[in-house]
Amino acid sequence: MLKQLVLLRPSLLGAVRCISARQVRVPGAQSLVGAVARLPCLQCGSQTALSLSRSADIGDVLAERVDCGRTQLPLACSKECAHTLQETKSEVLALYDSMIEDVEYSATPDASKLFAEVLQPSRRENSKWESDRHLTSWTDYLKLYHPDERWLEDVRALRLLSSAYSYVMTLSRFLPELMDQYQTDNAKKFELHVVGARAEAMMPRYLWDELSFFHPGRQFGIKLIGDHVPVMTARKKTPTTRENENQFIQLDMINGLYHKVEAKKLGNPDAFVLYNPGIGHRHLRESWEPTLQAVLASRKPILMTSFSLEDQRRDIAALQDMATNNPVLKQHELQFRCRAKQNSFRSLKYQCNWARSPRRNLMGGHCRTASPGVAYVVPGLRSVCTSCSTRRNTVRESPAALPAMSVMNRSNVTAVIPTRVSSLPADVSADFA
Repeated sequence: MLKQLVLLRPSLLGAVRCISARQVRVPGAQSLVGAVARLPCLQCGSQTALSLSRSADIGDVLAERVDCGRTQLPLACSKECAHTLQETKSEVLALYDSMIEDVEYSATPDASKLFAEVLQPSRRENSKWESDRHLTSWTDYLKLYHPDERWLEDVRALRLLSSAYSYVMTLSRFLPELMDQYQTDNAKKFELHVVGARAEAMMPRYLWDELSFFHPGRQFGIKLIGDHVPVMTARKKTPTTRENENQFIQLDMINGLYHKVEAKKLGNPDAFVLYNPGIGHRHLRESWEPTLQAVLASRKPILMTSFSLEDQRRDIAALQDMATNNPVLKQHELQFRCRAKQNSFRSLKYQCNWARSPRRNLMGGHCRTASPGVAYVVPGLRSVCTSCSTRRNTVRESPAALPAMSVMNRSNVTAVIPTRVSSLPADVSADFA
């Protein structure tokens, strides 16, 4: 039986709130319950002024909601809506239940063991990765470590794995699309600027070492740039630090807006990466414009990811608009190296989307909270775009249509866009109509 938590406040005149005992005692579960309670009703879409107020007490917000699903999350505004949800949207409720499962699983010894014992380089074959081999799923990736069968069958373990490794594995997967033919020389360091970095700037450094495994001998210089990048004080490296650090990957953190950072500090990249930037979102578009102008004017390829097909189309529209109307860029043409497609290394975890009800996430369990009231839980869509290219690249991939749902994961759709900039080729733009 689930225990009950009773929230008694004078203003509620004895209102009672029931929450699963697991949700109360597991770190992070209470914040998840609060986030879900502030979303529109999953059935009818109604939302009260109280739930929209960030200053409202969570007890007051919860008192207006009705619990649904196996984990009893406050997803409905009434008993009628809750009943309809149970009868008609059980698969959607299961996605919400998985969020509680993931929070609970992350606090277990198994979760610690997954990273401390299973995902260890010593468990992988030491021979160099063959360039003609391609992983197609997180299960394939996990098999490289020769785990016990129970790890492969545990969807919670796969979701946790995908959340941690999604950023770097997405980059690894689409790195060939970013590189020009003349950049095949491993002796030259490949310089990448990750613009608007947030969650990816918080990743443990060793996760980036996956690039060295899948692209052996290649040197990388990666700069993580954004106003949410933590300010790191310089530390003197000890002999032990030098010994354990991957000499093929140089990682630098730069706090600040890209277009305002001193050019000498940035250097000249070979390519850009923008993870779920939301450049077409109405709350973010204007703030992104000066940075995008600098990025596009560089005439270097750009890997972009989006939370969903809707976000993908919106971002592409914003790029087209800038290419057409910006006086610095309008003499060029925006082109794709490959069409948008679903990212096989998206995060499989789900999170809440503040803008609407939760939606499917694309890349790996990361929320985008760049503007108030907007957060994405994403596993799925990615777009690779190259700016201001002097040649027309052929379109090789077709976009994957994603199911419309209210829960989203981190990086779903990917496309490769070279840019010269003015209009998309007809066979590409049709995919984003």
